[in-house]
Amino acid sequence: TISALPSAVGLAGLGDTNLKDSILTIAQALNIFNLEAEEAGRVTKNLLGASLTTQADVKQISDAFIKVAPTANVLGIEIEELSGALAILAENGLLGATAGTQLNNVFNRFASKQQNVLDELARLGVDPFAGPKRSVIGLSNLIEQ
Repeated sequence: TISALPSAVGLAGLGDTNLKDSILTIAQALNIFNLEAEEAGRVTKNLLGASLTTQADVKQISDAFIKVAPTANVLGIEIEELSGALAILAENGLLGATAGTQLNNVFNRFASKQQNVLDELARLGVDPFAGPKRSVIGLSNLIEQ
């Protein structure tokens, strides 16, 4: 909707991308994560944040994000954690759609081997079934390890 337009303009201007690509990226993210148009600023903030803190440009972060976002959403990974993980990958030279595809492959392997993942999370001290006051290391910290 029209309420997402200011975020798209901001992403295009600050991210040095064109408006069409910014609109498409934000619209895809909103759809994938089942968010209202009013959340466009959240999407923009995370894409820009990942870009501004790394060697990746907004297009590279956006390309990676769109490749992995559907799987991340199914696994319950929030936009903030996903953007942080992509920033870490970018800092280590894994950029664009390649980063998104690689992270998507990791997520798919995790999902197909759920018990192994739960065992590994337990080894790392993460309880995915803990209540809202849980202490979780988070996806970004997990990738850094």
